[in-house]
Amino acid sequence: MSKEKELEKKIAKIVKLELDKSNYEDTAWLKSFKEARGDKNEARAIYVGIRTKDLEDEFYEEQSRIEQEKIEKENKIEKEKADRENRLEQLRWKKEELKNKRNVRERERSAYNYSKPPVNEDSFLENNIKPFVRGEYSLPFSYWYIGFLFTIIVNLPLIIIDAQKVEPEGIGAFFYFLYVLAVIIYIIFANLGIWRSAGFYVIEKIKKKESGFWGYAARVTVILGILRFFVELAKAFK
Repeated sequence: MSKEKELEKKIAKIVKLELDKSNYEDTAWLKSFKEARGDKNEARAIYVGIRTKDLEDEFYEEQSRIEQEKIEKENKIEKEKADRENRLEQLRWKKEELKNKRNVRERERSAYNYSKPPVNEDSFLENNIKPFVRGEYSLPFSYWYIGFLFTIIVNLPLIIIDAQKVEPEGIGAFFYFLYVLAVIIYIIFANLGIWRSAGFYVIEKIKKKESGFWGYAARVTVILGILRFFVELAKAFK
């Protein structure tokens, strides 16, 4: 069945229901009643034609409105697509511009550093010490290996000397002083790396909306460990 036939059938059903229940549409009924000069039976017949025409007009107006909204929606989608493509093009252009600027800076830096002696980028200092001090190692590695295990190893001679009640004298006292100085430097180095690693740990956990408890706990442990070290060191020099 065509759409026109379906519409005709639907309108006829509506008009028939209104006639059966005498539930007329006010405007259409007044027009019908006026044309029939007050004759209700004739007015009912006229009402069929007027009401049918009104319903058809309403239907086509609604269809026109729907089509218009569809066209406007499609135009909006096309506009958004065009705007998005323009933004992407601008981003690509900016990215290319930044890349060109970076290349220029790299060429200028290369020209500036041309006469400098080469730096050994594969050195132990560059690949291990500096990254640890910057806090680039994971918190578990920094805390348990560098801060706990190696600290025990470094402090082992000091623990043995303290346990045996040995009093360093002469040249021995000088080497003992150098050893204690090295231990202090190591303690500062280890705790600085742990402190920064804990800071990065907390930041990463906050980004993931997780608890940064172990990062805070590691920093508290660093503070307590430093205080305890200097207390023990003071006792050793008494």
